[in-house]
Amino acid sequence: MAELWHYSDRGTPKGPVARADIETMIRQGVISRTTLIWREGMTGWVDAWTQFSFDTITPPPLPGQYQEAPLAHPGPAQPGTAVQDGLYAGAPARSFQQAISICFGKYATFSGRASRSEYWYFVLFTVLVSFALALVEAVATGGETTVLSDMFSLATLLPSLAVGARRLHDIDRSGWWIGAPVLGGIAFFGFALAAAQGPAAPGLITIGSVIGLGLVILLLVFLVTKGDPGPNRFG
Repeated sequence: MAELWHYSDRGTPKGPVARADIETMIRQGVISRTTLIWREGMTGWVDAWTQFSFDTITPPPLPGQYQEAPLAHPGPAQPGTAVQDGLYAGAPARSFQQAISICFGKYATFSGRASRSEYWYFVLFTVLVSFALALVEAVATGGETTVLSDMFSLATLLPSLAVGARRLHDIDRSGWWIGAPVLGGIAFFGFALAAAQGPAAPGLITIGSVIGLGLVILLLVFLVTKGDPGPNRFG
């Protein structure tokens, strides 16, 4: 039986096509290293470079014009195979470098989904750079200025919020949950303010603290939860 492949074209599955056709599309630039491909017997969609050697596929002398193959169903859905943005299926694992590149590339993109590795690697990046800048400022100025740290925090605020919203989308939660710590802070200060007006200060401050801490813990649980294995309302 011929080896037939399916591939992702901007999030739409195409195929089936023969292996030779995939190699032709690689020569023509239709399929890149990170284009998702799948064939019967595989557990899920994978990057094209894992199945085809791009280094040995050279352009033909006279490349022809590629005609799209008819749309076909790519087989039964597998865990983690939701094709999204033409780049990945079901929010895949990211490397440290990929997470940084993607988060800055989607600087203010609050739509779509982000895997746990994409989110937490970017968090790790911001923590490491912030620590390094603080160390440099402490050595260079004795801690008298934090301008580098402040500039970095400002530059990474929006992409941090955006990837946080996409991470929540990955578990089918509204991106507005990223504001849970803010609501927790408002609750704490609201109860603290109310406590200042009467004799029940300890109790009200405790209630505010519990609500604030509870919202922070809930958001943390959301952010470490594994994403939906297939498509959801966000992608």
